[in-house]
Amino acid sequence: MPINQHVQELLLNSTFIGALIATTVGLWKFLKEQTLKAKAEARLAASAEVENQIKLLKLFTDLMNLANGRSGHQLSEKAVEILLRDRSADSKVSDTLSGAIIAMPVGEATQDAAIAAIAELGGKHEILRTMAIQALQSLSSFKPLARQYLAELRGH
Repeated sequence: MPINQHVQELLLNSTFIGALIATTVGLWKFLKEQTLKAKAEARLAASAEVENQIKLLKLFTDLMNLANGRSGHQLSEKAVEILLRDRSADSKVSDTLSGAIIAMPVGEATQDAAIAAIAELGGKHEILRTMAIQALQSLSSFKPLARQYLAELRGH
């Protein structure tokens, strides 16, 4: 074999090896980048899940107010004036003012629907199950309907 042919084969093999190395390095960089992206997406998904659970818990606790027959509170300015004017010298201002805060009731249908929603959410979301059982136990002391949902949820 002439030397030119050896040189040509050597150059051809070197080019092939160089291309193979470049492809391998490129593939390695791509896989590393994809792994980092996948980890970032997983962190983002976990963060979104925590955020959704916090929102769910907030809504669940708001639902508890309805189940307890309350839809909010109002402060009566007129009641504050009267209570402050007529309070005895030895009474605390905070005790006097607590009489000016009025709890706004809800209707029985709203209360029953909230109790049903608590049971339903407790059955569907593991994170709410323990809270729903506790809530239904408390509610069952004055709402017989809660006992039925409590039994269903415990059997779930």
